Amino acid sequence: MTEQTLESIIYKNKEMKITYVNGDGLFCPFGYRIFPVGRDTGCIIGYNCLYEIKGNLFVLTDLSVNNSSRLDSFASPTTPPPINGIPPIDMRNRQYRFDYLYKDIGLWVNYSGGLLLGGGYIADFSYYSGCLNASCWYEDSYEIVFENGEIIYERDLTEKMKEYRNIIINAGTESLDSLNEKISAWAAHTFSLNYKFHELRSAKRDDDIFFNLV
Repeated sequence: MTEQTLESIIYKNKEMKITYVNGDGLFCPFGYRIFPVGRDTGCIIGYNCLYEIKGNLFVLTDLSVNNSSRLDSFASPTTPPPINGIPPIDMRNRQYRFDYLYKDIGLWVNYSGGLLLGGGYIADFSYYSGCLNASCWYEDSYEIVFENGEIIYERDLTEKMKEYRNIIINAGTESLDSLNEKISAWAAHTFSLNYKFHELRSAKRDDDIFFNLV
C-alpha cells in the first residue's frame, strides 16, 4: 500500500506531523456535509487537516479536500459548504493536490485522547520507512494528551525516540521474541497511552530483514 500522507499540527510554533492517534473526536468532514473522495493513492481518505494548538486548545486551522456529491472517485467535484463560516477556495485550476482549500478555519476540535507528533524528517532512516511506526522517522518527538479539546498532559519524547531507533538499528541477529520484550518494556515506561510500539514481525526483502509493526 502507498504510504499515506500524515496530517499536520502547529505545535510550539512549528508545523509537525501527527504520527500516531489514540483517541476520539478528530475532525470529521461528513458532519459538515462534506463528502471527500480519494483521487490520490497517497491520500485515500480524500482530505488532509492542519491543526493548531492555540493557548491550550486544539483547533482545526486548514482543510484540503476533494469533495463530491457522492463517494465516487470518478464523480465531478462539487463545491463544499462553509466550515465555521469560512468558505472553501477553489484550487482546481491551480497546481494543488486537492480540489478545495479552507484557510484559517479556527474551529475548536473536541478531541479526547493522545497524539504523537514528529518534526524534522530523518532521511537516513528511510531504510526502515514503511516498516516502523512513523514516529520513528522524525528527529523531534512529542506526546500530547487532550480531554475535550484541551491539553491535560504533554511531554518531549525526542530522547526516548532515539532510544527506540537505536534498539531497531542495533538489533542485528537478535530474535524477535527478545526484541519484542525490549520494545514492550521501552513503550511501557515511555508513553502514557498505548501507541502499539511492540509486536514486531520480520519480513524478507532483498535478503535484508525488515521489522514491521503489527
